[in-house]
Amino acid sequence: MQVISFTGRSNSGKTLTIEALVRHWKAQGLRVGVLKHCPKGYQLDHEGKDSARVYGAGADVVGVAGPDECAVRWRSHGGMDPLALVERAFPSDLEVVVLEGFRAAPVPHVVVLEARERIPVDGADVGVVAWVHPFASTAADRPVFRPGDGGALAAFLCDRLGIGRVARQEANGRDLEVLAARPSAGEGPVVGGAEPGNSAHPGAGSCPGAGGAE
Repeated sequence: MQVISFTGRSNSGKTLTIEALVRHWKAQGLRVGVLKHCPKGYQLDHEGKDSARVYGAGADVVGVAGPDECAVRWRSHGGMDPLALVERAFPSDLEVVVLEGFRAAPVPHVVVLEARERIPVDGADVGVVAWVHPFASTAADRPVFRPGDGGALAAFLCDRLGIGRVARQEANGRDLEVLAARPSAGEGPVVGGAEPGNSAHPGAGSCPGAGGAE
């Protein structure tokens, strides 16, 4: 699992950029998690609901399970390290977890800048791997991507950080198994297998999955 943080000023376009990334990676078949930093707090539940009432009564953990999604709420007692939270709460089979915020987290960072902000040309923190800015720049000391350009940024991060590498290896291994199971010339079709000339899994590009879908 690779963890990467997107930082920047409020309303700089962090969520827009992350949304584009998530859509692209999901189209490629990756399992993706997102953790948002809310330093001012947030409201997950609604006052008067059963789950809010038992949480207010002092329950340490309250979960709500529905037909299509579930939520678990617990007390962080003043906050929690984002990596510890990811380890505790997120499934271990995720290929990538995106943090929105958490500037101090010891993970690779993509910094999202507003149009009025200048793109640094040197001296950036070593943890910064790329910039996101409305205007491209060839003078920057890191690659620059535009907000919402999920395809190009996703491909860069896959290559730079190895995101999806295990999924690609597993997919390639399954393709080899399919090839090995194909009949030789003159034999009948393989029951339950791929048709001759067609792989059961699309080839891998910069990210695994659906044939380069955007």
